[in-house]
Amino acid sequence: MARTRTTLAAEFQSVRRRFALTALLLLILLAIGTLGFRFFSPEATWIDCLYMTATTMTTVGYGEIVPLGPGGRLFVIIFLAAGLGVVSYSAFTFGQFLFSNNIQRLLEQRRMERKIADLKNHYIVCGLGRMGETICQHLEQRSRDFVVVDSSAERMEARAKSRWLRVQGDATDDGVLVEAGIDRARALATVLPTDADNIYVVLSARLLSSRIEIVSRASDDAAAAKMERAGANRVVSPYSTGAIKMARFMLNPNIEDF
Repeated sequence: MARTRTTLAAEFQSVRRRFALTALLLLILLAIGTLGFRFFSPEATWIDCLYMTATTMTTVGYGEIVPLGPGGRLFVIIFLAAGLGVVSYSAFTFGQFLFSNNIQRLLEQRRMERKIADLKNHYIVCGLGRMGETICQHLEQRSRDFVVVDSSAERMEARAKSRWLRVQGDATDDGVLVEAGIDRARALATVLPTDADNIYVVLSARLLSSRIEIVSRASDDAAAAKMERAGANRVVSPYSTGAIKMARFMLNPNIEDF
């Protein structure tokens, strides 16, 4: 994720530099045109010369409000050729800045970062697999603020149209947890695919915040014990819990499903 974010930022900076260069070229061209018209028609006002420059650059062509001789008309031809190139390049750069998918993603990412920075007492869900998505849906239904963390670009893109706040990155990275606002969060759930990753997240989260409530998924009792020692407040083993629930249904088919 860090590489993706760096690539997007680099592209944004590159387009912004081109945009600034284009704006500078337009200003220089505008100044050259104004000075040129003033040189070839000294009796014209500066406003008239600026107006002639603008109409020539944009190829509007309302006629010569500034009287021009042969030298002035030759200047207009040269200036028009140069102006068309700069204006066309400016339009292309501006369109690229507005409609580039990567730029739009970066702008969306920055808006999301600002929203996350404003959160307090929110929830963090590490892992957007089946369990993680179910947890997020549960929180959304109850109008709770939460941030989901996952390293998969595909899973995050699938949720691009939702209102879920997202941080794409490795949840075992302290910097990613900080970006998700762990220092202000109320609770964290880690449901990554492996016990090793979940233990690492639990340990990192506990070191980053002593007060946060940590709930983790474990595949067996041995992993659950390690997670509790690492700092998890609660550990859930879906296999064990599901097996016990199935056994209860077998023993008592009439039992209610809570």
